[in-house]
Amino acid sequence: MERELLQLFLRSGPARQYNVRMFTAKVRAETPETPEFLFRIPFLNECIIFKTVIASEHAGCTDRRPVRTLIYLPYDGMRPGDGGESFVFSIGDFASFVQFKSGGSSHDEIALDHDQRLLSILDTVPTMSPLILALAFERARTYVPQPYLDLPPEVRVKLITFLKSRIRPLVVAAYDKAGANIDRAVEFMVNRLLTLDDVRAIMPLVQALRIPPMQAAEVLSAWIGLTYFEYEYSALQNHLQEFSLWMADPSWQREPSSMKDRDFAMFLIKFVQKRLHDDWQRIVLLSRRYQEAYNGLVYNSEVKPFSDFLLECRSMYWEMGDVLGRFEQTTHVWRRYKHQLVGRNCSIRAIIQFFSLLRTLHGPPPQLSQLTQQLAATDEGGFVSLTANLF
Repeated sequence: MERELLQLFLRSGPARQYNVRMFTAKVRAETPETPEFLFRIPFLNECIIFKTVIASEHAGCTDRRPVRTLIYLPYDGMRPGDGGESFVFSIGDFASFVQFKSGGSSHDEIALDHDQRLLSILDTVPTMSPLILALAFERARTYVPQPYLDLPPEVRVKLITFLKSRIRPLVVAAYDKAGANIDRAVEFMVNRLLTLDDVRAIMPLVQALRIPPMQAAEVLSAWIGLTYFEYEYSALQNHLQEFSLWMADPSWQREPSSMKDRDFAMFLIKFVQKRLHDDWQRIVLLSRRYQEAYNGLVYNSEVKPFSDFLLECRSMYWEMGDVLGRFEQTTHVWRRYKHQLVGRNCSIRAIIQFFSLLRTLHGPPPQLSQLTQQLAATDEGGFVSLTANLF
């Protein structure tokens, strides 16, 4: 991966990045005598985990999810932007990487199983947003040391309150009844929905929404994730709107430049504008369908449209998670370059650099064929070779 793009990922917010090594450093500083780390295999506590787009041509990959989990181990923990080793998570690649890092020596099977389980849970969500991670671990009944969740109690209360405000009308509408105990029943059901640790406890809701019981946990967790994305998208809208208004302002395009540079800059700009427009339209269409089905159930007691929506919302959850991550990164790039682009100091070189980075971010996965070849290569022992500097 290009150095500039790696720097962008390292500056990403929680939708794209889970900086395990940063939390590990905090644990060491605060509890030096009795540190409690996330992983049992020591080197994993120095990793940074990214959500990234990698096409399904990755060797052995049959998963159509647009977002994959990439574990990155910097060569120098103090300078993670200088490169390191990485692998796209799968159970097989994880086992091979651990064996490679340990020089072929055997690892504690209990530690291996523990860490594989943690990474598998992280792989089940399209974003590293703290609340999404916290709920995923709770649903899997898996303990995680508190410093690694990075979700202050007051923030959790705020986010949970938002989710409850969206869930409560649905529960009331699905039951289609009122009475003295409805508030107590709704509160119980909402709390159970957030953790989803016992589907039997929410079976009346599952049946009312016509969800196959075997799919209930996955379907409802995806729907809750979509509901949470409403909150995250609202937090990004001001930055995206500011960026869009700047792109539409012709004044910055009047900088003196060669025809070649101007043509290249316009090519990049039109590419980024189209991708942002297309992605935004995807969000609008998905949100509109969600809102129509939701309102139909809440206000008109129309169960079937919402039930149909729920049965398809797992793919929407991953799609929106992918777009959310790229929008979040776009706002990070905009904030980083804004001082170079706004005002009289704007240069064609800065414009090209800025939009080249956005083109890489919003275009096909960088170096995909090289990545595929490196992940597919095996040594004499039959293990996946992951020694290449993929970043």
